[in-house]
Amino acid sequence: MKKLIVLIASITFVFAAGTAFAGAGSITDAGTQIGGADFACSTKVTLTYNTTATSYGAATKHESGNKGYTTTSVATGIDEEDSAVGTVSITAPAAP
Repeated sequence: MKKLIVLIASITFVFAAGTAFAGAGSITDAGTQIGGADFACSTKVTLTYNTTATSYGAATKHESGNKGYTTTSVATGIDEEDSAVGTVSITAPAAP
């Protein structure tokens, strides 16, 4: 559940940044700035994203877990995907 809360908060933050944060990339525990504010994921967590000015696709994965979580700006929920333990590699869905 904690992972889902982090994903939802992260997505909301990324989407709220709008055109200032349009594009694709990833955020780790090393952090980044979004709209002038500092943002970092928890240790060993990576958030990947694809955004436009009006939509997003995002995914998050913890290195120690075997599941990743994805969603988009038009999704009605958060999808769970299998992912290998020991990697944070997860691809964000395209922004719709």
